Amino acid sequence: MKTILAVAAIVLFCGCYSFKEMQVQMVNAELIRIDTVYRYERQEQVLTWRGADRTHFVSYAGMGQEFIVGSRVTVFVRR
Repeated sequence: MKTILAVAAIVLFCGCYSFKEMQVQMVNAELIRIDTVYRYERQEQVLTWRGADRTHFVSYAGMGQEFIVGSRVTVFVRR
């Protein structure tokens, strides 16, 4: 009986576990615009980034953080 329960537990664990992987590449992005929005009952900054292949990315940040337009960061992009 213990053997059957052990095998059932292993099968259940392996059946529910996902082995999905995502392939990404690293791309340099430049900050091109900073907007201020009112979201979730507070003000936030909307940062717009542009990648090397003219891809645009959007991220949110709190008002206490300072960013400089033209700064560059590395982001992950799905292949």
